[in-house]
Amino acid sequence: MRVIAITLLSMLALGSCYAAPDPPLEGILDRAENIFIGRVTSTVPGKSATYEVVEVLRGTLTGKETLLFEDGFHVDRIGDRCLLLSQGDSRYGGPRPVIGLPLDGQEIWRGWMTIPMRVVDGREFVRWFSTVDLKPGAPFNPWTSIDEVKSLIKRFPYDSHVNDKS
Repeated sequence: MRVIAITLLSMLALGSCYAAPDPPLEGILDRAENIFIGRVTSTVPGKSATYEVVEVLRGTLTGKETLLFEDGFHVDRIGDRCLLLSQGDSRYGGPRPVIGLPLDGQEIWRGWMTIPMRVVDGREFVRWFSTVDLKPGAPFNPWTSIDEVKSLIKRFPYDSHVNDKS
């Protein structure tokens, strides 16, 4: 039954916001000065998307953010909700106004990541995994609840000097 539920959740993610699940969520939070839940309010196909700031989880954003697409990224539907995380630091600079998909090991990438959201049984989830509280032998689950995300944000604060330490 659990395998069916995970498969269905994975299928629901197709067609809205996209993100690569690498590295784990806690591995990108230290470069995220701003994190918010956003709703797509408009798009220019192949060019940009505008997000209404629904809930700020870290930072001081208000209103709307318009971000350009990078690396073939796109958003399909007006009304989709996503978790958006800025990526930047004092060494390489703040986030550029682009949405992209940084890969594991690309600590110099600057921009915004958007992670798809879904509601299941009245609870919101993002399609990104966390390993920080994974129990040995527990099955892998690519979905993390928004409540868990909020807890991780508190546990892994923004560190503008994270790349100065390497």
